[in-house]
Amino acid sequence: MAEPCPIYWAVLNMAEPNQVFDLIRAGISQIPFNALLGIELAEIEKDRARVTLLWKPELGRSTGAVHGGVTATLLDVVGAAAVASNLEFSSGRTFSTVSLLVNYLDSAEGEDLSAEAKIIRRTASHAFVEARVSTVTGRLLATGSMVYKT
Repeated sequence: MAEPCPIYWAVLNMAEPNQVFDLIRAGISQIPFNALLGIELAEIEKDRARVTLLWKPELGRSTGAVHGGVTATLLDVVGAAAVASNLEFSSGRTFSTVSLLVNYLDSAEGEDLSAEAKIIRRTASHAFVEARVSTVTGRLLATGSMVYKT
């Protein structure tokens, strides 16, 4: 699928703060892989985001534990949402992931997941993000460090 249309980004720029949540949520669900996994935006504020994922067996490895690729995807999606929360999307400007480091700390089986991210630094061309994936009960599964070209 192509990048979201320029009209979407223009609307995001002009949005009131209370509209940003709906616009970023729509942007996340517009990506077929995110929709397939079932990733949902739960919270958004300037330079921060949280997403959730309801467990389904298709997300697991043969052992039943959540697949590491799902965890990495959650980190990337929540990081991108944090970047989008406070980025000027003028003139068709978009952003992309240039680095994703995942530290797997624990595994989960049959549990819903939550991921949260915050921007730790922005430059004129990059955003640096730290994120965490946990079970919804708070057990930390992974941490991530991402860089996005903006």
